[in-house]
Amino acid sequence: MPFVARLTTRFGAAAPATLLVAGLVAGLVGGLLAGCGADRPKLPTGDPIAIVAGSAEATARLPRARVVVTDPDSNLDAVVTLADPGTRDVDRYAAAVLTMLSAASDVDPFGGQAIRGVSTMRYSVTVDAGRANRVLGPTDPLGDLGTSTFETDVWIDADRHVRRVQLATVPGKSPPPTARGGVPALLTVDFVSFPR
Repeated sequence: MPFVARLTTRFGAAAPATLLVAGLVAGLVGGLLAGCGADRPKLPTGDPIAIVAGSAEATARLPRARVVVTDPDSNLDAVVTLADPGTRDVDRYAAAVLTMLSAASDVDPFGGQAIRGVSTMRYSVTVDAGRANRVLGPTDPLGDLGTSTFETDVWIDADRHVRRVQLATVPGKSPPPTARGGVPALLTVDFVSFPR
């Protein structure tokens, strides 16, 4: 005996209509729940160290980026040619923070956050200062990074492009320097957009 016939026999003629409505409601709710967040970009997953290093390399390969560099004393904003950075401070900082990320020795995902309207995943990165000094060279705008490790945060979007790097203005110094009012003195490098 078919399922609907068994229900009609057991519960009366209204059972199939009640089941039909219940099925439609369940399908509608399930469809809505399945679609929640469907419009959000899929953030990077996998080995965090590989994500950070790979994202820095992918960002450095882009032709250009609008970069904003902020520290307690200044604010720089310019379009930077990433493949061939110039000699302006904004160019040098953009190249330095991307290169520095290749010296990551430990990475912990911190959580999602929007940076200038773009969904990103934030990572807390431990950088091997000795390795970073060797990779960056003596003319690096970040200065001598010390000999052990220091912490930095990096935000990476769904396309695996670096959107923000934030570190102490004097990485590796303990305790970290402070700005007026006792707040940590931070250098923030934002990769705002990637114009063609």
